[in-house]
Amino acid sequence: MGWAAYDRGMGKRSTGLGDAGNGYPAAVRELIERLSGLPGIGIRSAERLAFHILKSEKGEAVAIAEAIRAVKESVRHCRVCFNLSDGDVCGVCSDPKRDRSLVCVVEQPKDLIALEQTGMYKGLYHVLMGRLSPLDGVEAEDLTVDHLFNRLQRSQQAGDGDGRVRIEEVVLGLNPTLEGDGTALYLADALSKYGVKVTRLARGVPTGSSLEFANKAVLEVAFAETTGYAAGIEVVGPYAYVADFAGLEIFDIRVPERPVKVGSLVLEGTANEVRVVGGMAYIAGGFGGLQIVDVRDPSSPLLVGFHDGLKEVKGIDVVGSTAYVSGFGGLQTLDVSDPTQPRLMDQFRSSVEAPSVHVVGTTAYVASRRVGLLILDVSDPEHIGHLGTMDTPGEAFGVHVVGTTAYVADKLSGLQIVDVSDSAHPELVASVDTDGFAMDVHVVGNRAYVADLESGVVVVDVKHADHAEIAGNCDTVDRAFDVAVLEDAVFVADAKGGLRVLSVEK
Repeated sequence: MGWAAYDRGMGKRSTGLGDAGNGYPAAVRELIERLSGLPGIGIRSAERLAFHILKSEKGEAVAIAEAIRAVKESVRHCRVCFNLSDGDVCGVCSDPKRDRSLVCVVEQPKDLIALEQTGMYKGLYHVLMGRLSPLDGVEAEDLTVDHLFNRLQRSQQAGDGDGRVRIEEVVLGLNPTLEGDGTALYLADALSKYGVKVTRLARGVPTGSSLEFANKAVLEVAFAETTGYAAGIEVVGPYAYVADFAGLEIFDIRVPERPVKVGSLVLEGTANEVRVVGGMAYIAGGFGGLQIVDVRDPSSPLLVGFHDGLKEVKGIDVVGSTAYVSGFGGLQTLDVSDPTQPRLMDQFRSSVEAPSVHVVGTTAYVASRRVGLLILDVSDPEHIGHLGTMDTPGEAFGVHVVGTTAYVADKLSGLQIVDVSDSAHPELVASVDTDGFAMDVHVVGNRAYVADLESGVVVVDVKHADHAEIAGNCDTVDRAFDVAVLEDAVFVADAKGGLRVLSVEK
């Protein structure tokens, strides 16, 4: 009798493995029992797998067995980092292109693989092979913690644990669980004596989950501390410019996962937002007004001009030689053809705070908190005209316009998508509820990146604007106030969390 006949006859009578095996030959019963011992495989699934193996060609079944044998005989743990390897040293540790001054600590090899799949992290790893869990009897000596300390000790003698480069930073990429957080606290304290910078990977996964199930759309890969309170960000060329309340900070981002501060400048007021055009950084400086900084030499930024016409400057956009300044008092147009002497051209007055402005062509789109979206004619910057207004359900804090669609960050009401093809009669197309407070938005291609304050960055798929939906998110350390996008990297002004860098799946 062939296996197909067995499947139609005897196999159909099976209802599970009993004491007598319900008619299964001993070899089949043994196979099912072995398969059912695998994670996530019950008796029924084991039976299906066993019958698949029985019905397959002999060569296929033997290949499966051979693959299992080869894994057990040839795969081992890397002697440096404890990653899985078919040699003495794994592919990551032996890669000469990796940044050997940076080591990310993870719990299991599968966590390492999850981070590698983001394509953004370029340093080395150390796999703990578990996490501290006193209730389960797992202590530090049960992990590879001592091996990590030995790597750092050898590194202090100008080696990375393998005699080459000094380790300067350890990133704790542990899972956001109770045990993971406890392990991170233990390591942060223990590593303090080795003279390395200790940082924590932000969470692209929900609390209580693991990196294995990381949101592949968004995952943080790096951050850099700022002096004050990062509120605004602009990315131009190889540099990120951060409005940091206390002033301006400039980072070299040619290697996005390793931003390096190259310059800074303390300013009056509170730096809320920044735009960079023609080697000049235009900063919305709160009560300090508009401040213009020469950044042609990023290592030595220099204040060259200012204007304090509004009570408090919150938003800024620059097109050509015209600066558009919003805040308490409405919108002003300034002639900045001579950055050292900005000249007021006109003002559209409003008693409501206007935190943001985006100019497209001859139209200025202003996010005006309790008013909503304000649309102004700036075809003649000397004479601003009103075109239309749309009241949004929340408080409009940020706006970005692409084509005939305006995307409004509407605080508690999330992201509002507005058709502005008729400036006099803007129409709401869709609303996307975000978990936090939508403060700003940046749109690239089919994605809107929302700075959602306590909820970090929310990515919204806007390919079909009337059916926009959340595609991913990353909870940052503090509060996401502003975002800028460069290719598949998102740069976030994260208040006390400084500059955060997120990897976004294309």
